[in-house]
Amino acid sequence: MKKAYPGKDFRIISRHSAGNLHVSLTGDFTGRCAWELFKTIRQNSANCKRIFVDTERLQKIIPAGVSLFKHHMGVTPMRRDWLYFKGDNGFKIAPDGARVLIKKRNTKRSGGKHEKSADYLRYDNR
Repeated sequence: MKKAYPGKDFRIISRHSAGNLHVSLTGDFTGRCAWELFKTIRQNSANCKRIFVDTERLQKIIPAGVSLFKHHMGVTPMRRDWLYFKGDNGFKIAPDGARVLIKKRNTKRSGGKHEKSADYLRYDNR
């Protein structure tokens, strides 16, 4: 089931797949977006193996939004080792203990043609 939280400057879409929650953020990471993301994580933390937050489509990261999100994640008791942020913006948003995944692009030469493959590199946010 997909859920969408449309805002004036942001959009959050979440879906469940194979016991995991996938959350996609689009637009500006404002205080309102931070609050909706926090609520989504809090409401689903007990019934998911992992939560993946895709930050690649964020346009602007507002410092007040990051501060609000990290504050609420810091005072709420929940595990963080199952929380993954995808994309470079994850380094700015992820709370302590969460992990950040970034795409690693490789170009392979196969039979005179170039093939691109994308893997994710994992970083622990500590």
